[in-house]
This record gives sequence, structure tokens and C-alpha cells, in this order.
Amino acid sequence: MRILFLLFISFNISAGLVVEPYAGFNFGKFESTISNEDYKYNTTGITFGSRVGYSVLYFVAGMDLSFGSMDATVSSGPIGTTSEEYDTSSFGLYAGVNFPILMRGWVTYYLNSSYENRAKEELNGTGFGIGLGFTPLPLLSLNIETKFIKVNEIDSNSGTIKLPNSNRAEDSINEILLSVSLPFEL
Repeated sequence: MRILFLLFISFNISAGLVVEPYAGFNFGKFESTISNEDYKYNTTGITFGSRVGYSVLYFVAGMDLSFGSMDATVSSGPIGTTSEEYDTSSFGLYAGVNFPILMRGWVTYYLNSSYENRAKEELNGTGFGIGLGFTPLPLLSLNIETKFIKVNEIDSNSGTIKLPNSNRAEDSINEILLSVSLPFEL
């Protein structure tokens, strides 16, 4: 009887390396307060990256590395405030669930997000992201992810400035990333 029972019940347990390259378009807000003056920017850009991790059953965890560019257009600020262009990079750790109903979700903690402008001023921060993916085909995922980054350090030619300080509050960057990814499980 036990053998018959085991023949009718099967468990599909899979584990393995996950490699997921992605590309997408991001948009959002960048806010800064310097000397009690508020600077607000609308941001747009492109992002390329990859998540690499390990999956067991429906769970996956690993690291996320991305690069891209961001245009920050002034939406409000003191007269003479100019728009900026940034080269971006982010490194984080993620954990997620691949639901059996064509959906998946994940959270990412960004250990470092870097935004370098053309004047070689680099904004560094940490934060988190929450993502949701729709997988209409086995090797295709349509994703939406929101990122919340707090800038806590600025590196420039004149040195490193820690934020917040008496002159400047922490800058915040909030983005939405729409991306397409190819999740390979090896």
C-alpha cells in the first residue's frame, strides 16, 4: 500500500543557480535640501543589470548588480538650479518567492547605490526595493520595482561629506523601474 501511495504522490523539488539579466526604464523623484532650500528633480533613465542567486523550491536569494544612466530635470528649486545627468550603479542582496501562478515577488536591500554626475561628484546611499514580476513564458519576466534610496555620503574633489549635516539633509531618490528579464535556472 505504501508503494502505491508513493507512486501517486510526487514532489518536484528543484534547487539551483539562478542568473537573471534585465534591462529597463526607470522614472521617479530626487529631492535634496541644502541650506534650507528645497531642490526637487524628476528623473528618467535606463538600467541594465543582473540578479544572481540560488533557488530552492519556490524561494530564491542572491545578489543584484545594476548600472545605468539617469537624467534629473529640475521640477522646483532656487533660480539658477540646473538639471543633472548621472551614471548610476547599485549593489544589493535580494530574496524572493516564485509563485506557481505566473507571478513572483522580491525585496532587495541595496548596500550601495551610487550616482555620479558630470562634475565627478558622487552621491552614495543605501536603501531598499520591492519588486513584482509577471512570467507569461518560462524564460521571460515583465517586472515592476520601486526603489527607495537615502543618500548619506557625497564624494567630490574637495573631499567626502557625510549626510545629514548642518548644511544639508539626506537626499532621497525614489524610482520605479519597468524592466524585462530572462530568469535562467541552471
